[in-house]
Amino acid sequence: MARNLNDIDKALICDDIDSGLSLNQISIKRGFARRTVQRIAENLRNNILINWKHGSSRPKLLNDSMKQFIKNLHNMNSFISSREIIEKLNKEFNLKVSRPTISRFLNSLGLITNLALKKLY
Repeated sequence: MARNLNDIDKALICDDIDSGLSLNQISIKRGFARRTVQRIAENLRNNILINWKHGSSRPKLLNDSMKQFIKNLHNMNSFISSREIIEKLNKEFNLKVSRPTISRFLNSLGLITNLALKKLY
């Protein structure tokens, strides 16, 4: 009976609960453990969203205005390095951000970041 529970299965279980089936009947019909069905029924009774766990993710560091600021900086000068973006972001929003955070955001947009060259000895 150990199956992964996706959003479609949760919605079907909620429909079965609303239609008046017992928890045992739902667990047999859908192939999930009775405790799983019971947990979904409790969340439904307490008006807890079934597709989002409270506090299950790390809070986002960059908000929409910061992302727009970074995008505008890159559009004005496509050869700007990540370090320069970090310095300007720190001046504008007083926020310390790491280089990988900037690179990840720009890579998600399909943009390439320039890294500062290392010194050759």
